[in-house]
Amino acid sequence: MNKVNKKPRKSLTKKQLTFLEIFKKKACLVSTACSEANISRGAYYKWLNGNGLFEDGVNAAKEEFLDFGEAQIITLMKETKDGIHVHPSAIIHFAKTKLKDRGYGDKQTIEHSGSLSNVSISIVKAEKEE
Repeated sequence: MNKVNKKPRKSLTKKQLTFLEIFKKKACLVSTACSEANISRGAYYKWLNGNGLFEDGVNAAKEEFLDFGEAQIITLMKETKDGIHVHPSAIIHFAKTKLKDRGYGDKQTIEHSGSLSNVSISIVKAEKEE
């Protein structure tokens, strides 16, 4: 989070603080937290767009939840039974998301510098194998 938050930094109201507590407990699900805090989604977005401190609280809660999820994946990756990984899908997921720069991602990014001339791009629909 390198960008500087230039929104007004108003003190948080009791309702906003309550919402942030619920937001954390409800896995940062906006609709669920709004419903439990008895506020509209519109109020949430008004607070988010109008108060830098509230936005910081939302972003901190989201980062905390991401850290929690990452820790759970790492826990699954370490679990073995008789020397065999019990959750190989966790390892694959980790590789695809955290090791993209080492070639384990689902997408390949090709960067080109310079000019292109006489370039033709064709998109071909793959045929299903039977």
